[in-house]
Amino acid sequence: MKSKLIIVPGGLPDRDRLKKTGAELIPVMEQRLTEKMNELLKVSSQEIPRKDYFKGMTAKMKLQDALMDEIKFLAKKLKTLRGRIIQFPRGDGYALYMVVKTGRRTARVEWIDYCDAWRDERVDRNPELPLDYVAQKVNGQDALAKIFG
Repeated sequence: MKSKLIIVPGGLPDRDRLKKTGAELIPVMEQRLTEKMNELLKVSSQEIPRKDYFKGMTAKMKLQDALMDEIKFLAKKLKTLRGRIIQFPRGDGYALYMVVKTGRRTARVEWIDYCDAWRDERVDRNPELPLDYVAQKVNGQDALAKIFG
C-alpha cells in the first residue's frame, strides 16, 4: 500500500506522518516540492491591482509566506537546496531568490517578487551561482533562524 502525503488544515504536511513513513514518501514529497515551487513563482509574478493595493499586497505576502514555509519544510526533509530561498540585503530589506535547479557546480536561482520587490543586480545578471556559495548562504540563514527562532 502506497502512502500519501497528508495535508493538515494549515496546508503543511503532517510532520508525524512523515516521520513514520520515511522513504516511501520521497517521490511524493519531490513532486509536492516542485508543485509548490511553481506555485510560488506564479504567485510572485502576478501584479497587484491598484485598487486596494495594500490589501492585495498583504494577501499576496501571506500566500507567499505559507508557500515558502511549506517549500522550506519539504526541501529540508529531502535534504536538497532546490526550493530554498536565499536573501541578499538590499535597501531596507532583502532581495529574495529561490533555488530552482542545482547542478554539480552551480545552482540556478529565480527572483521572488516579495513585499517591496528588491532585486540584486549582480544575481539578475548571472542567476547561475556557485553551488558552495548557495549552500553557505542557506546554512547561514538556517543557523540564524535557529538562534533567533
